[in-house]
Amino acid sequence: MVQWDGSWKTRLKWGFSALGIVSILLYGSIVIFGYKGSGDLQGFPVPVSAHVMNETKSIKNYKWKPAARE
Repeated sequence: MVQWDGSWKTRLKWGFSALGIVSILLYGSIVIFGYKGSGDLQGFPVPVSAHVMNETKSIKNYKWKPAARE
């Protein structure tokens, strides 16, 4: 275990450790909570914020603002 001695090297190590942990948690939350599995598409990931625009027997068209053509 690293003990705090107040040196810049120790602060740098703790800073990079904290940055790494926050990065992993942020990435994990985006991957886990950003998409839902579609039952119709055998679990194909659909963005949570996507909305069904129109639907037929075999096709669902989604609108998702980051991927919309304008």
